[in-house]
Amino acid sequence: MMINKLHNSNFIQVLIKKAINDMIKFIPELFFSLRKIIFKHFLMIDAIQRILLKSSSNIRHKFAKYTETNVI
Repeated sequence: MMINKLHNSNFIQVLIKKAINDMIKFIPELFFSLRKIIFKHFLMIDAIQRILLKSSSNIRHKFAKYTETNVI
C-alpha cells in the first residue's frame, strides 16, 4: 500500500514536471505567433496609410490644378 502511494506521488510529480516543461516550450511559440500577427497588422496599417496618403495627394494635386486654371 505504501509503495503504491509513493509510486502515485512520483507519477504525479513527473506529470507536473512534464506539463511545466511543455508550457515552457510553448511560450516562445506563443510570442512568435503574436509577433507575426502584430507585424502583419502593422504592415496592413502602413499599406492603408500609404493608400490614403497617395489618394489624398492625388486629390490635392487635382484640386490645385483645377484652382490654378479657374482663377477669377
